Amino acid sequence: MLALALSCGLGAVRAQPQPEGVAPTPFSDRFSVKWNGIPMGEMQVTLEPLAGEAGCYVQRALTRTNLVARLLYGTPSQISTFCVVAGKIRTREYRFVRGGHSGDNYTLHFDWQAGTVTDGAGQVRSLPADAVDSLSLQQAVRLWLMAHAGDANVPDVAFTLVDVAHLTHYRFRRTRREVIDTPAGRFDTWLVERVDNPDKAGKYWVAPAHHYLPVASETRNGRGLVLGTMLMR
Repeated sequence: MLALALSCGLGAVRAQPQPEGVAPTPFSDRFSVKWNGIPMGEMQVTLEPLAGEAGCYVQRALTRTNLVARLLYGTPSQISTFCVVAGKIRTREYRFVRGGHSGDNYTLHFDWQAGTVTDGAGQVRSLPADAVDSLSLQQAVRLWLMAHAGDANVPDVAFTLVDVAHLTHYRFRRTRREVIDTPAGRFDTWLVERVDNPDKAGKYWVAPAHHYLPVASETRNGRGLVLGTMLMR
């Protein structure tokens, strides 16, 4: 939750301009964050085009934590550099930094031509075809929703999240329309739910009028207890 430069080539796979309507729109959003009902601070999430490369982007998630959160979690930040290739997210590099907790910092380099992902220590692993990093996952879900914007029935979508040590499989489902109120205003949203793991349930309220971006999110454990929430400000 409270969890960022920009090198690493994409090999022979080069980004091509995407059809209008499926390319991510740049944005800058601010969220209040709670964990177990306790305010943790704010997160600023931004997306910008990568200079000189059509179809490529830099996404950042930077936190400003309060004193309690800084003591427990540091000041996590993330940066993902990725391209959209044939409608799919292709990460180049992902970096996670936790401020003073330097032992938790790591970088991942994605080589799609070789089909590998390499961490900062030089460990090489196989790269699944549906791989995303934890930050570009948001954009992968966003492109899926945009591609099915006019569809009454939308198939579930699956991605494999790559972190420093694990592969985590995610499956998302677009379920229903809901109108929600946030400090940033009232939004007509699609509710998107993580449906692959009952012990790690997630809900994401995505607003079509806000470029198909989430304006709120919630995670629960297997007993139904709310663990974390994010609300756009």
